[in-house]
Amino acid sequence: MAHRTRKGNKQTRIRRALVLLCALAMVAIAILALLSWGVTWGSMLLLVIAAGCLAAIFYTWMTARRIDKQLDSVIRSVNEEHSNRHGGGRA
Repeated sequence: MAHRTRKGNKQTRIRRALVLLCALAMVAIAILALLSWGVTWGSMLLLVIAAGCLAAIFYTWMTARRIDKQLDSVIRSVNEEHSNRHGGGRA
């Protein structure tokens, strides 16, 4: 893993804050649009719960993919190190 500098961490925090603000603005616009179309608060609550479940599933899937890639990288490096220590691929 590459070492992160303080500048990198600050930029990451700023980026995350901007993404959060953008997401909140989109939610506010969606709520106003749904209310203007006559959607009730109860229906909107069900939509929010369903969207939250979908977001959680997507986040879990993305996290699992990232972890799988990291594990594959570690396994590959361990196998290469083992192969180098023991004289290459023996049958």
